Amino acid sequence: MKISRIQQALSGGRPAFGICVMWPAPGIIEAVGGAWDFIWIDAQHGMHDYGSLAECIRACDLAGTSALVRVPGHAYDLIGPVLDL
Repeated sequence: MKISRIQQALSGGRPAFGICVMWPAPGIIEAVGGAWDFIWIDAQHGMHDYGSLAECIRACDLAGTSALVRVPGHAYDLIGPVLDL
């Protein structure tokens, strides 16, 4: 099992640091994502749709950092597809 950078930071006694991305621009994540423990993708206040979320999560994987997604609500039809990603 792969240990995430968040887990490494917290188990090492330091806080985990990340950035928030509200724009559907995976290039931002590809450019700066490797410097952070996580990327917070804000789909509640940002301009994301299902396709842009998929691309941004893919960019997080490429950068080697964890993706944390804030969904636009708490109904299953909003949360389920994001969990599938």
